[in-house]
Amino acid sequence: MFFKNSKESKKILVIDIGTSSINGFYIEIISGKKPRILKTLHRDLEFLNDPNFQTMWGNIKSGILEIFTFFKKNDAKFHVDFAEVILSSPWYLSQTRMVRVKRDYIFTVNEGLVDDLIEEETAAFLKKSVSHLKMEVRELAVLEKYVMKVFLNGYPAPQPFGKKAQELVLCLYVSICRNEIARELGDLVRHQFPRTRLIINSSPAALFQIFRRKFDPEEGFIIADIGGEITEITFVSGQVIEEVATFPRGGNFIVRRLASGLGIPVNDALTLLKSRTKGALKEELSEKIKGLIEGASKEWYKFFYETISDIGNEKPLPQSLILIGGAAGIDILKLSSQSEDLSKFTILGRSFTTQTYLPENFESELDYAGIDRKDPQMSLPLLLVLSSLENAKK
Repeated sequence: MFFKNSKESKKILVIDIGTSSINGFYIEIISGKKPRILKTLHRDLEFLNDPNFQTMWGNIKSGILEIFTFFKKNDAKFHVDFAEVILSSPWYLSQTRMVRVKRDYIFTVNEGLVDDLIEEETAAFLKKSVSHLKMEVRELAVLEKYVMKVFLNGYPAPQPFGKKAQELVLCLYVSICRNEIARELGDLVRHQFPRTRLIINSSPAALFQIFRRKFDPEEGFIIADIGGEITEITFVSGQVIEEVATFPRGGNFIVRRLASGLGIPVNDALTLLKSRTKGALKEELSEKIKGLIEGASKEWYKFFYETISDIGNEKPLPQSLILIGGAAGIDILKLSSQSEDLSKFTILGRSFTTQTYLPENFESELDYAGIDRKDPQMSLPLLLVLSSLENAKK
């Protein structure tokens, strides 16, 4: 049990890792009160013209150490009771696996049977990933083995243990990462907090945990996380993460196009793009760069369309589309995602109903004084914080 009494205070550390930024949150939880973010640190990672694993991962490790240093400097009593690190693509690999057991006789579903099935499917996913990634099993670490839904004899069974059936189906979400990543994250956190409980999860599972409370998980929804280098799309239907797809275009692609078109450094282009997204540019300058952003957005949309059509050609897609991530506030991308061309893939035959978020949308759930309530770049990190708070209480 996380709390022993109603007045006890617990401290939570949340770190979310993307391709272009890293965020750290130090949070206080007191039973019966709204969780309060005590400190936060956002760091944009070094902008690379030719991103590669070793350089990017080295920047991330430096960013984590900077977060620890900042929190310690600003809180002499800095300690952590629970820590979670959440990885976005490409730092993990995941798959939803449908596990089916059908017998000619009635059997009792118990934890041992389900655990054995989970281990068998996890081993199968590892074997498949070894071939795909051209790595050995010892080079991979399992992050999550998450049973999203259970069916007995074709009917949903939220509490399956002890019940009898002839057919059992598990909808299982499994995620893995490089063992190097899991080991080094563990070393970094435990060096600072040796006795702290640490979990490492993937962003699709974390976001699914939050959005299934905000949307109808049976009807489904689509989450498009527009990261720095990658856009990650999670398809949810029937209370299950059906698929996670990615394509190599994110906010940084637009920044590079802006920098090239204006003949300015990428950091200056990033500042311009952020200012335009917040509506802080003069109209003349905003219009000047609009054409460059539209050009880059068209290429992003081409990849988005291909990803949506790959899944939508197999079955109708949910009507609700959630845009999050650092570039989700770019108005041109939102308009692209609502294109009539995509209506043929949705269940109602209409354009997606697109939802975006700002930090102010979470005021009833979090006390986050000090964070710009209008900054779209902080919406995804705060959603991940909400997921971590749920995990901390388990």
